[in-house]
Amino acid sequence: MPRLRRSDKRKHELSLEVLSVLAHVEANQDPEPWVALWGGAAEAEVAFEALRGQLRVDPQQSYEKWLTSLTRAADDDEPDEDAAPWAGRVRLRRK
Repeated sequence: MPRLRRSDKRKHELSLEVLSVLAHVEANQDPEPWVALWGGAAEAEVAFEALRGQLRVDPQQSYEKWLTSLTRAADDDEPDEDAAPWAGRVRLRRK
């Protein structure tokens, strides 16, 4: 369902809904939910430009390259050097 068009300053903010859509795009490697959230390709690109700083995107990176890199992130076979190693089962402490 497309996002309601709002003309106020909160239209382009990094909300839980936007983060959820970004996670869905990355997990399923399908950019359609991002475009559908904003109501079309042109609006999605405008939203990207408005959210560029909050998304921590390189200033020289174009919208198309960002969307392509987001959908290909799960294809990388290289391990993430900054990721914490798997520590096994996590146990919760009871008080």
